[in-house]
Amino acid sequence: AWRLAAELGLELTTLRPCGSYGGHDTNITPKLMRLFGGKVALIPAFAHIPLVYAGDVANAVISALRTPQTIGQAYNITGEDLPLSDFLKSWYRFRGHGPKLAIPIPLPVTRTFDNRLAERDLGWKNRSFIEGLRDMQAFQG
Repeated sequence: AWRLAAELGLELTTLRPCGSYGGHDTNITPKLMRLFGGKVALIPAFAHIPLVYAGDVANAVISALRTPQTIGQAYNITGEDLPLSDFLKSWYRFRGHGPKLAIPIPLPVTRTFDNRLAERDLGWKNRSFIEGLRDMQAFQG
């Protein structure tokens, strides 16, 4: 994209979201619901995947379009470096119930990204899991 933009004389800003969840998501959210929504759930221990709420990604796009200083920059648009189990705990708390049996399984996946540039240049901040889940429910009606 950078090479093509340079060849065509286009201004380019790159946003790199990580795993996103939100209303009408057909990728991550349904998979999480299937994997962890039953009466028995295998809960990944040690897995850090910086999930980001889709509405926050949209806010980053709007901010980038409104901010000329972002041209020529690349931004990580990801959630905080929290364990995936924190998202699941928030989801269970939001729903008011969780699995009857939660079995932790070691899954040493770590994806860490630095969001400071997006926070500084875009004024962007990822919302908490509970806020994202609440907005996701409101979005879905």
